[in-house]
Amino acid sequence: MRNKALSDLGKKRMHKLVKWGADYMRKLIATPGPPVSRPGKPPNVDSGLMYSSIKTRVWSTASGATGTIENVAVAKGGRPYPLFLEVGRDTPENIMKPRPFISTTMTAMQQQAPKIMLKKFSNADYQFLKARDVMLKELGKDIQQPRLVIRI
Repeated sequence: MRNKALSDLGKKRMHKLVKWGADYMRKLIATPGPPVSRPGKPPNVDSGLMYSSIKTRVWSTASGATGTIENVAVAKGGRPYPLFLEVGRDTPENIMKPRPFISTTMTAMQQQAPKIMLKKFSNADYQFLKARDVMLKELGKDIQQPRLVIRI
């Protein structure tokens, strides 16, 4: 019973953390353009597609809960445009410097996670959750869609 209660509590907290992260990401990319953002700064809103394409999902797993924040926006030709903005792009026809917003969100979530996930837990529960992996998938140029994955 204790494990089920802890799992339910973890899932509720995961929902809060994932929502917090999605709201934070939306706030980062909410500045209207033109002009375009400066390299090194989060992208400005152009069409609003990236802003409206931020999706969240949380589900129970055997070991706790997992949550994702995805930006499912794609550019012409099905390319993952959010990833191009995040890491930049250097091709013969196009040079675009990085405009990070996913990694910025990941950093903020790492700082926020203990405040949300460990709030009002007993010391034993804290030790239990601390022992679990809090994992954010690395971004790479070969990823099809930018995604944050957090597991507890």
